[in-house]
Amino acid sequence: MADVPPLPSTLVPYPVIADIAFAEGLIFDILTREMEVLTDSFEGKEYVGPNDICMDLKGDIYFSESGKDEQVANGGVYRIEMDDGNMPVRVVQPGDQMPFPNGLAVHPDKKRFFLALSGENSIFAYEFGTGGELTNKRLVREFPNATVDGMQFDEHGRLWAARWMNGSVDVVDPDSGELLASYAMGDGRRAMAQRTWRGGRRRST
Repeated sequence: MADVPPLPSTLVPYPVIADIAFAEGLIFDILTREMEVLTDSFEGKEYVGPNDICMDLKGDIYFSESGKDEQVANGGVYRIEMDDGNMPVRVVQPGDQMPFPNGLAVHPDKKRFFLALSGENSIFAYEFGTGGELTNKRLVREFPNATVDGMQFDEHGRLWAARWMNGSVDVVDPDSGELLASYAMGDGRRAMAQRTWRGGRRRST
């Protein structure tokens, strides 16, 4: 792997993790290999299973708590607000209960929030209110079959979504909802949950 540059030493090496097995939000120090629990409950109630995770440009962490049933609105989205020292300040729930919230992404304009609801096979957009709450829910795209999982924006503002049971990664225009492209993964039968980029190449799992 001689063509892979080393990690820069000037960045804070703290990936964040949504751990569905232990129902926790974690921060991981890649230098010391230590993990710290950022949150394991909200208002005295333990999480059922944090599912997906993203960050905004301020460093605040968003994660989805999918709940127990895709057809029942018993899941939610939470935000871990972080201070300048990369430490958690508080956890808030910026939106209402939802049916199996899954993939999530903050738009590059920092004004909008995009969320996949697996229970509805759909992607929704929200606007951030003055207090950071999710407002003005809008349907971006509803897919004809299951399901929608992890999502991420590219540098051109296009939204890439892993289609879990569809075995594809789909590219959606976040404004019009138009399906720009659909890429079958492997033999088209593989279940795709996440995708990211490195060196100009898309990586999916």
